[in-house]
Amino acid sequence: MNDFTLTETLHETLSLAVTDARKLDHRLYEPRYFYWHSPDNGLCLICLAGCIVAGSLATERDREILPCSFCYQTHRKLQAVNACRVGDWSYAFHTFHRYHPSIESQARLESLDAPDRIDFNGWEAFDAHVRSIESIIPLLAKIELDALKP
Repeated sequence: MNDFTLTETLHETLSLAVTDARKLDHRLYEPRYFYWHSPDNGLCLICLAGCIVAGSLATERDREILPCSFCYQTHRKLQAVNACRVGDWSYAFHTFHRYHPSIESQARLESLDAPDRIDFNGWEAFDAHVRSIESIIPLLAKIELDALKP
């Protein structure tokens, strides 16, 4: 593992997960929504946040890793990505930024669609999930940046 610092916005961290997901070798990693970063018979099972663990955080495939394996700041950001995986946008914002957005921003977050294939197993379902996450990121960015304005 390295000491790569994750971004300071949720939408950028979610974009990082998408970027890292696209770089993973399909012969070495297997997407499974239930596993963070878990070795299994020569493969490493990963979730959306696990893509960051494998990619940007450069964790070896043979290591069992949970968000609590990292410092608190990284831990909560990985947890927030996992909340995005299921479309719990308000909880993701709260977990990432450690405060609740305004009622207006919370309503906007709650209006975002849930991503497709949240219980993905395998690359086909995961690719569909990642594409749907990617389509939501620009809307999330607008809401988040508006919510962060003083």
